[in-house]
Amino acid sequence: MAIGLGGCATTPYTPPQASGNAVLDFSRSGGLSGFFFYGNGNNCTDNKSLTHELYPLTNKTGTLVLNAHQRVAFGFFWNRGVATGWKTCSVLLSLVPQPDGKYGLVGQFDGDKCSMALVDLNNGGAPVAENVDVKRMGFVPSAGVRNQCVPVNPSPTPAGVK
Repeated sequence: MAIGLGGCATTPYTPPQASGNAVLDFSRSGGLSGFFFYGNGNNCTDNKSLTHELYPLTNKTGTLVLNAHQRVAFGFFWNRGVATGWKTCSVLLSLVPQPDGKYGLVGQFDGDKCSMALVDLNNGGAPVAENVDVKRMGFVPSAGVRNQCVPVNPSPTPAGVK
């Protein structure tokens, strides 16, 4: 008899120590229940684990330091108990933080839908559109079944390519 086990392996996250990194502020994230943090934001692999001191939903600063110029991804989720049971909602975003960037998350979950916006705190809270992608998880068959993310709206296929 063969038994197969699966799971999400994580590697510990070590924040960058050099100057010129970016900061992500979670203080307006709309009562998040939690999030997944992926070191590879292109396909949402390299799931990172954070110590209690680094976890921005519980640490003193409410922030997470990120490497500039390295695409990362976050799977944000909300869980709420309601009279009819549990409601869950999630948003998956990837971004390429810029040097000395200061970003804020503005999240909301009203029980029927959720949203998460990324704002530039160096620019008066203006929405960030450049180098930010909304993603969705998909199953990729390989030596087993593995979750990877893909853009929600992939770029159009070039003419002549099918």
